[in-house]
Amino acid sequence: MSDENLEPDPMQQELLDAIAGGRKIQAIKIYRNMTGCDLKEAKEKVEAMAAGLAEQHPDVFPKPKAGCASMLAIFLLTVVSYFAF
Repeated sequence: MSDENLEPDPMQQELLDAIAGGRKIQAIKIYRNMTGCDLKEAKEKVEAMAAGLAEQHPDVFPKPKAGCASMLAIFLLTVVSYFAF
């Protein structure tokens, strides 16, 4: 058995690198290019892959960050709490 069979396909490696780097949109584009699936399916698959990889390798794959909506909600709750009491 040769070592060539153990190395991932360059597109697969690019997909893993995009996921590891937190570049979800790029990962979705790569996945769609590899599989020919639609946007919704690619998004779901990439998110599932990212979650699985993050669980298996938390030191390599970052957890998703809170988005702008989360930060806005925290800010608004803080302001409301300040003026309510």
